[in-house]
Amino acid sequence: MNEVNITGTTKANAYVYINLNYGYAVLMNDNSFQTTLAKLMFTNEYPHYTLIYSDGGYIKIFKFNHPNVHVIKNDSDITLKFINATGTDLILEGFLDNGTLVFEKRYDVDGVEYFKLPSELNGSVVIRYSYLKDGTVLDRGIFRINETTTTSYPLKRS
Repeated sequence: MNEVNITGTTKANAYVYINLNYGYAVLMNDNSFQTTLAKLMFTNEYPHYTLIYSDGGYIKIFKFNHPNVHVIKNDSDITLKFINATGTDLILEGFLDNGTLVFEKRYDVDGVEYFKLPSELNGSVVIRYSYLKDGTVLDRGIFRINETTTTSYPLKRS
């Protein structure tokens, strides 16, 4: 079956997805069809996701493409690398072992792929970062400066 002739006027604004290979059908209204789950399962429109695997029917595995911050240590420098760099602001907070906040600063990182931690962290041993876009947190993390492992990632500067 390739085509179904339908007569009459639209009443329910319904969508029907039929999978003849697996023998199932899904009926939904327009509001349901506009959800992320429906877009992922029944269309090829998923801009923030990458399809990793599909069996052609029931099973689909997606990777969510979201901004990430990687902590990179080269020698004595610690650099934050922004993967999918869409953020506009970075908030750094530095803490002592007893939890005392000793450093807090907001930086403009719009269009920045790498950010080297400043040297003036006032003796901080724990760093908490928040990567934001227009006030919305995209990624947040915490790490100890002395436990950050040295990596061999080449840092390309643009």
